[in-house]
Amino acid sequence: MAKALHQRGVGEPQASLAAEAGMTVLRVAIERWSSGGDDRDLADVMRDSMAGLRAVAGGG
Repeated sequence: MAKALHQRGVGEPQASLAAEAGMTVLRVAIERWSSGGDDRDLADVMRDSMAGLRAVAGGG
């Protein structure tokens, strides 16, 4: 993912940070979604996971 961001002009360390954060959001969302305790679509769970990351990172 970082390589793709580099190809789109994103420099370091932003590309690596974004790639790692994105993969973590995906992992956490899949774990929550597949646990059976959440009836929503995976995309909805991913949005919530991203919102949680933004909240702790100070971005909203």
